[in-house]
Amino acid sequence: MTAHEEASKIPGLQAVGLALLQYAETLFPSCTSEICDRLLVIRPNNFAAFTFQSRARTIRISLRGYRREFEPLPELPIVKGRSGYSMCVVQGPHQLFAAVSYLRQAADIYVRRTRKRAV
Repeated sequence: MTAHEEASKIPGLQAVGLALLQYAETLFPSCTSEICDRLLVIRPNNFAAFTFQSRARTIRISLRGYRREFEPLPELPIVKGRSGYSMCVVQGPHQLFAAVSYLRQAADIYVRRTRKRAV
């Protein structure tokens, strides 16, 4: 299964999953998506990863950055994820704008952190 097929497998969220994946792939030059176990990871920068949950009919997004680094939006709560990451769970198309906003913020956090290391 390709990454784009994986992104469009959730009933009712096919267009949303595909839109999120395609948007994430445009945030940096040469970004691609790679399936690793159950995760669909945006490479090479690893600023976001998606889990498409068929049974729950949701899309879980792991985002680079601590929760306090994000500007939260009420329609899509952002919670603590694994170390150095936050997470949100998309349940419907009404949350698309918030999810895209979080993806953009995660990309910006990645850039800020890598610039600090380079100095």
